[in-house]
Amino acid sequence: MLNNIFRKLKNLNSIIKSIYYQFKQQLIFLIFLKNKKYIYDQTKILKKNGYIHLKTIIPEKIIDDFIKNYEKDILKKKNNLSDNYAFQVHVEPDKAKVFFDYFNKNMIVDICKDYLGKIGILNCMINYQNENDCETSSMQPHHDTRGNDLKIYVWLSDYNEKSHPLYYLEGSNNDIKFFITDKHHRRKDIPKEKMTKIYGNKGDIIIFDTHGWHSHTKKNTAERAVLELTIIPTNFFYKSFEKEIYYF
Repeated sequence: MLNNIFRKLKNLNSIIKSIYYQFKQQLIFLIFLKNKKYIYDQTKILKKNGYIHLKTIIPEKIIDDFIKNYEKDILKKKNNLSDNYAFQVHVEPDKAKVFFDYFNKNMIVDICKDYLGKIGILNCMINYQNENDCETSSMQPHHDTRGNDLKIYVWLSDYNEKSHPLYYLEGSNNDIKFFITDKHHRRKDIPKEKMTKIYGNKGDIIIFDTHGWHSHTKKNTAERAVLELTIIPTNFFYKSFEKEIYYF
């Protein structure tokens, strides 16, 4: 009698395990479909508008700990700014790996790959702009590249419409442009009113196509700091940069 009970319990245990395994597989598949849809939807927005704004992705403590590693460099460059309004601090991609975990978790790398194909990081830097007016040509609408590269901005400080917001002409990433001379990749005839003003909070991320027309604004009353990563498709156009590229 006991043997029959044990046999039935064993069979029941096998059935429960089988049900659990099937449920787990179904759940994994549903999560996979949900993630694929999210990547597809975000890439679709990126292709249509030229940028996406992802809010509160990086925790504040992660940002503060990262900034501490570069405090001396930032302070030194701040003190030497004189009449300039901006500076950059080079960051080795390996030192920014703490952010890549969040990029993967939030499918940012997947979105970039869906948009560009196989990708790598060409440049990684802290881009700082103080509260002074912008007197450089970056305040004019311009595009950076011969093709569709991406830039990722991780906002390292809160900023608003008065602290060097990014202006972007939605959909202009889909226009064919030629990078020949300064005249061809800058335009004075695009009014700021036609461009979208983008700003956010510490920990936000913006991904934008640098082939679209974008600019900063001349008048500013607050500083801005972002971690800036240039993401490129690793195709034959970039063979000359091969040794400089960091692969995800």
